[in-house]
Amino acid sequence: MTEATTTETAEEQKTAPAEEKAAAPEKKKDERNHKPFSKGFLKHSLTLTNGRTINVMSGIYRRASVAYYNISVILQIIARDEKSREMVEEAHNFLTTTSENLNATIDERVAELNKLCQENGIATSSWKEDIGFTHAQSWEIKVASPWAKKFLVALQRIDEYIGLLDWLWLNGMIEDRDHVKLPRQIIREILRFASMAIQMEVNAFRYVNSMDNAEVKQEVEESKATEADEPNAELAPETETDKKNLEKWVQSEMESA
Repeated sequence: MTEATTTETAEEQKTAPAEEKAAAPEKKKDERNHKPFSKGFLKHSLTLTNGRTINVMSGIYRRASVAYYNISVILQIIARDEKSREMVEEAHNFLTTTSENLNATIDERVAELNKLCQENGIATSSWKEDIGFTHAQSWEIKVASPWAKKFLVALQRIDEYIGLLDWLWLNGMIEDRDHVKLPRQIIREILRFASMAIQMEVNAFRYVNSMDNAEVKQEVEESKATEADEPNAELAPETETDKKNLEKWVQSEMESA
């Protein structure tokens, strides 16, 4: 073998791995069976004024929205025997109870603040006109499932509750400790509503993978939503650092007392 041939062969060996790496993403893309599944959505305008509720929206809503959709759709596809039907009923009952408990908690907290105002002769009818917020955010949300709608309505109610809490604190009616503690408690409840749905979705997909039914698996693959398909792209964190910071914040709020 000549020196030129040896050099040429070495060059081919050097360039081959690079060419394979370059081709790998395309191959991976070709192997991906899932395609975006067109689905209906409701248009929902949302404005949040508190930093915590804004972080909830930015930190977990897109992922939770996908989970809510998949729970509603995928569980119906796999409900073909008694075990899977029981799982579907359990998931529905859990989400219903969690949602009802969350709204009952909000009602209770708002009633406590209204009572405080009444006891001190303060009218709350115009509190929204008396307060401003430094970095409120607004979105036009595409809501793809009933559970996602319930989440957004509850989050809006929590934001208004914290706004009233801010107003009372600024007027010297709420202690510093409660001004920090009370929002954290109720934020933890809505994060639980989202995180448990995500875990239920994960469990559902594990169940699908364990099934010996190619037809069901194919239907699930064609019907499922993914975060890449989630229609609210503007809600995604701008950078990977932002995403990691929000994930840390969500975890911290979940664990806070």
